[in-house]
Amino acid sequence: MKNRFVIPVIIIVLLALAVLYMSFESVTQEYIEPTESFYYESDEAFGTSILASIFDEVYGEDVVIPLSEAGFLSLSSDDRDKGYFIIGDFINYDITELDSLRAFIEAGNHAMFIVGSVDYHTDTSLLRSFLWEEAGQDSIIHLSLTSDSTSYQLDCYYDHQDTIASRTYSTILTTTDESHDITIHSVQHKDSVVAVSYPVGAGTVYLHSIPYAFSNISLKQKDMYDYVRGVIPLMDIDTLYLDHSYYMDWTDPRDQNILQYIMSQPGLKAAYYLTLATLLLFLISRAKRRQKIVPVVLSDENTSLEYVQTVSQLYRSHNQHHKLVKHIETIFNEWVHKKYYLKRDHLDFVNILSRKSKIEKSKIEKILNQMKSAKDNTRFDEDRLIKLHKDLHHFYKTSK
Repeated sequence: MKNRFVIPVIIIVLLALAVLYMSFESVTQEYIEPTESFYYESDEAFGTSILASIFDEVYGEDVVIPLSEAGFLSLSSDDRDKGYFIIGDFINYDITELDSLRAFIEAGNHAMFIVGSVDYHTDTSLLRSFLWEEAGQDSIIHLSLTSDSTSYQLDCYYDHQDTIASRTYSTILTTTDESHDITIHSVQHKDSVVAVSYPVGAGTVYLHSIPYAFSNISLKQKDMYDYVRGVIPLMDIDTLYLDHSYYMDWTDPRDQNILQYIMSQPGLKAAYYLTLATLLLFLISRAKRRQKIVPVVLSDENTSLEYVQTVSQLYRSHNQHHKLVKHIETIFNEWVHKKYYLKRDHLDFVNILSRKSKIEKSKIEKILNQMKSAKDNTRFDEDRLIKLHKDLHHFYKTSK
């Protein structure tokens, strides 16, 4: 009796254990490290949403204009007292972009670059060939504005943001004879320059080599917030254009295949699509099978009438009308046989033909006698031939 309950009890216990296991099942979620994106709209540790709010506070929300991809190319050299700001680990302008940006600055505008390093063309064409050097790895960096003796402590955190990390930063040195035009705004605790400015035409370029100092995790520290507030107002402007290094194309043209290069150039891209459309239209228009033109074959002409006319003219020219009557008689016999199924050699030919054709017997006999007369008389003249023709015509026309 007890054995009857063993199996059900085991099943119930297993189900209870399964439910209990499912209730306490742990889900392991993969950790995604934040990246040093410096996006203005990002609230993550390495975003710059706090920096964007500082811009709105210092310059006013109405005058801070975010740029789209390569939007600075639309900046006009006719503008005055405008500002251009870009942040990122690395910037890489092409020649056209550098020419446009330099013309904008030389016209009397300002530009601030918050970058860890730059490409060779940007450094030599716009940034006076600065020498960027690694300042070494420091867990704590003390920054200070040269106009203020206050030292600001920049704590560098690991990506998981709970411990201080050692990071490598760049410092700025000049290698040109134009050093006397350069104004130093900020240094590290080792007196290494990290922020400078210098004139370019009627405008000014500001350069800062530690973008991490402008990130959210840095600006949450009061010291660094005050430090950045001291750096930003350097530009005396009425409009600020915000750019970002992630808009740039990091692809080396040497690594692109032909198609990638064509698609990257607006003119070549349009020509490529136009060529494809032309080829498609050509294939559609020439898709039908091509073959030689079939010559027109004329239908066979009926030469019987021409033959009859030729023979009749021949007989008439030689006054041999009786020979023509032989052909007329043959045609008459064939016509009667085809229509009335009556042969000429029938014993009662005249009576039967008269009955079937509803033609008087005397008229049929007259036709037959004329034909017989032509056989017996070689002097069958033209008048008699005409009379025979008229009688036959009347017969063909009135017969039933």
